[in-house]
Amino acid sequence: HIPPLTLPAMSIFAVLSRLEQPEKQGATLLDKLRLYDGQDDRRFSKNDVEEMKRHHPNEGMGGLSPRYLMNELSRVASSPGISCVTPLKALDSLWQGIRENVSLKEDDRAIYIGYLKDAVEEYKQRAIVEVKKAFDDRFEQTASELLSDYLGNVATFAEEQQTDGRAARRGGSANERSMSEMEKHIGVTDRAKFRQEIHQFFADLSRRGFSYDYTSEPRLRRSIEERLFQDNRRVEKALSRPRLARHQADWRRRRGAIYNRLISSSGYCPLCANDIIEHVIWVLQGKAVLKSPKNEGIEWMRDLDPSAPAPAPEAE
Repeated sequence: HIPPLTLPAMSIFAVLSRLEQPEKQGATLLDKLRLYDGQDDRRFSKNDVEEMKRHHPNEGMGGLSPRYLMNELSRVASSPGISCVTPLKALDSLWQGIRENVSLKEDDRAIYIGYLKDAVEEYKQRAIVEVKKAFDDRFEQTASELLSDYLGNVATFAEEQQTDGRAARRGGSANERSMSEMEKHIGVTDRAKFRQEIHQFFADLSRRGFSYDYTSEPRLRRSIEERLFQDNRRVEKALSRPRLARHQADWRRRRGAIYNRLISSSGYCPLCANDIIEHVIWVLQGKAVLKSPKNEGIEWMRDLDPSAPAPAPEAE
């Protein structure tokens, strides 16, 4: 079984090896990857992204190939005793393959270890998002409702701007409070401009016959997730086994519901559903996933082969 985040984790490692270091002050290689992926980052604008691309016209011509990734995935998936290729197991396979088949100088070794660390960091962030989504069985529905409400309001707002307020007099006034609530989470300053951009973006998608959801526009995605997600401390506390026996029944129900949603709605098997929950607990407790003494090698701090059967949590 290939969990949903395994191929993205491998791709992140490979793409990092094909990018050139950004010249933009304060930007890291991982920042660049996220920006190229369309993720929202308040520190950088669309012009910054275009500038990065102009400065590196031959970017992407070197580094790890898609064929290498698929060969390594096939190799680890066919290994004895492997029933689920977790993201960390896949990343380790990429690293081991480089060590075995590529003659790395000391500087190159440090560079590839850096790629691996960045891939582990990005997997951490995506794993947290996956688990937070599974906290609420209505998450996708609520996110869709928030998006629809906002788009309806910005459409009315755009009409009011064009008709000098006549739309409002016809009873179609935009809900300013509702729009502002969405916008405050992402630090929107020029609200009229932002609303016009959003209205135009989704109107273009509709006109071209493309479907969309709350993840289609990076800034709205960030706002909706910030509104709906539990904070990291609450997530860690909710997932970690309580010390007192009287609290463990509630913990089993809560964790069991998350575990079951990962399996039923997100494409996880029992093994990798349990593994991603354990991974999120681990990183939210501040524990290191990977160590690299003197950048000469790597040491995994988590089990790459979770073989114990996942618990059978109580249903929600």
